[in-house]
Amino acid sequence: MGDTKKKYTWEEVRKHQALESLWIVVNGGVYDVTKFVQHHPGGRHTLEMSGGQDVTYLMQTSHPFTEKPWKILKQYQIGVVEKFVTYAEEQPLYDEIKAKAKEYFETSGLNPKDPTFTIYVASVLLVLWVGGLYGFYHGSFLGAALLGAARSLFGIHTMHACSHYSVTYSPFVWKWGNWFCFDILMGSSHWAWDYQHIVGHHQHTNVFMADPDLPIDRDGDMRRLVPQQKWAWVYKYQHIYLPVLYLLLAFKVHVQDIMWLVGYDMNGKIPMNRSSTTVNMLIATKLFFFYYNVYVPLVDYQMDVSTFLQLFTLMECVSGGWLAYFFQVNHISSNVKYTDKDDLASTQQKEWAVMQIEGSVDYGHGSLAHVLFSGTLNYQTVHHLFPSVAPQHYPALAPLIQDSCEKFGVTYQCHSNYFVAAYHHVAELYRMGQRGEAAPMPNMD
Repeated sequence: MGDTKKKYTWEEVRKHQALESLWIVVNGGVYDVTKFVQHHPGGRHTLEMSGGQDVTYLMQTSHPFTEKPWKILKQYQIGVVEKFVTYAEEQPLYDEIKAKAKEYFETSGLNPKDPTFTIYVASVLLVLWVGGLYGFYHGSFLGAALLGAARSLFGIHTMHACSHYSVTYSPFVWKWGNWFCFDILMGSSHWAWDYQHIVGHHQHTNVFMADPDLPIDRDGDMRRLVPQQKWAWVYKYQHIYLPVLYLLLAFKVHVQDIMWLVGYDMNGKIPMNRSSTTVNMLIATKLFFFYYNVYVPLVDYQMDVSTFLQLFTLMECVSGGWLAYFFQVNHISSNVKYTDKDDLASTQQKEWAVMQIEGSVDYGHGSLAHVLFSGTLNYQTVHHLFPSVAPQHYPALAPLIQDSCEKFGVTYQCHSNYFVAAYHHVAELYRMGQRGEAAPMPNMD
């Protein structure tokens, strides 16, 4: 153990991102876990992703029912650093919710990471994906649409669960399930996703200048989602043009992947640890995705270019649109709360769990159709508090969380169905487009 009071800068911490010298930050403490990497029960991949990062709440949500990791971590502290985002230190609501969830699993005897549901869903999706690919190769527009839908469903079901370590206790399943679904089936980069979604968004939900899902600058973005952004006249129409642009999400991700390849290594305000292995894997999977999505239909199946372009565009739009329409309604909505990284560093500190709940929206509780089509994103609040728990447990955990929220005076938002949630998403886009002032739109609940 080094000098636990030595003060480091973030520039110094972020120099230690590789396995050969790997530091992480938890609750403002700097820990040199280089020697622990090979012994980490969660696999070296999860620590490698955390190198040079503040992973306080990633660590909390990855180990919600045990104190053992915190005891192990103490022996590796070498100093302190200014917190990346400052939340209230006391967590009474989250402590109570975790205790209730732990009691639920102990009493029921259920496995928090039971993979059964994920395996069943993945098996069905694989059949749909193969059928869609077959139809795509044979010039079917229905097949192309089905392939696009299957890709996105793999993303919000299987890939999402693997990336959050909620399927089995095997790091091998987490890493390669995430890679296979995202890189091979969906044609994107699980490496970039892990930083944007796991390290950034899930730890700092709706925190401006920290959550990569929000705009990262005060001006210049095509979206105005937070009041800290400068207003421009074009935002008056964002409730019209953004839902259309959501269809292009898959194309946008492909462009971002090229940026990662040519050296860009920032995801919002989150720096990504780039290695030669990462780059080589990204190149290999991109070539394979190009091979079976472009070369095979054009060369092996002799598809004419016009038909191919129509089918490929349809597939990409269905895939991107499905993902965007379901992801966006959960955090950009009429009554969700946003905050600023600078505010949290001064006087407006809140408990981390409270911000997760106030920054999320649920819908369609008790509906199997909503679960299947949204990948359990309809239980978004539960997911943000317990991302490492298998998603089939969310319906049982939701009432426990709601009871605690009522006790602590925290609003748990849940709409009756997806369409109401989508309405409130568009209403929020409209409101923020009108200089962020309240807009006279009726409430559909």
